[in-house]
Order: sequence, then C-alpha cells, then structure tokens
Amino acid sequence: MNNLEYFKLLPEIMSYEDINEEFLRFIENLYLMNSMSENLDILVELSSRQWNTYKLAHKSIRDVITEYLTKNINLNSDEDIDSAIRISLALGLKDVYDFILSKVDNMSNDNVVELLKEYQSEIKDISDPYCSI
Repeated sequence: MNNLEYFKLLPEIMSYEDINEEFLRFIENLYLMNSMSENLDILVELSSRQWNTYKLAHKSIRDVITEYLTKNINLNSDEDIDSAIRISLALGLKDVYDFILSKVDNMSNDNVVELLKEYQSEIKDISDPYCSI
C-alpha cells in the first residue's frame, strides 16, 4: 500500500481513468494499514485530483468513501471534520455532509461547531462539486 507521500506526489491533473485506478487501489487497503488521519489526508489528495477531472467519481467509489467517513470520523475533531467536508465537496458526497450536520447537537467541540457554521454559509450545493464554476 502506498503512503501519503506517494499520493502527494501524484500529478495534480490526471485522467479520469488514472485517478479512478488510484482510488480503487487505495480502497482495497482502506482498513488495513494507515491511521484514520493518514487515510483522510490521502482521501483529500485523491478527491482534489478527482475534482480536477470535472467528472464525478464512480458511484461505487463514492459509496465506499461515504460509508468509511460516516462510520469512522471523529465528530469532535476539527481536522477530521474539515477533511471529511473537503472530501465531500470535491466528490459530491451529500450523505456525508448531511450526516455530519445531523450530529451537530451532539458535538462537544465548539471549534467544530463554528467550522460547520462557516461551511454552511459557504456551501451552495454539495452534491454538485462543479456548481460554482
């Protein structure tokens, strides 16, 4: 399995097919090696490159990432929430965003609540990553 440094060194602009291959290779080992923090950092890198294709990732990829994020993010971690929302914005993962917002009343970290308020004021349509261009 490749580490974060490998993913950071990928070209910013990749073909749709190449970035999907990278996602699939990463997903195969999603639960095996890296910490949650490193997985989130890798997903940020991959989702940024996916966004640059101007096409949504395959539904199967989006579904696996949605399930992983909703089951594993720490809802009281600024870093986890910020990363999960950045990934959701790039991939159009409305279910992840809605899940996070549905838990806001149970969040004990005021910084996370403030971060969510900021995102709410900025996000227009999370299901369409390209709505602002």
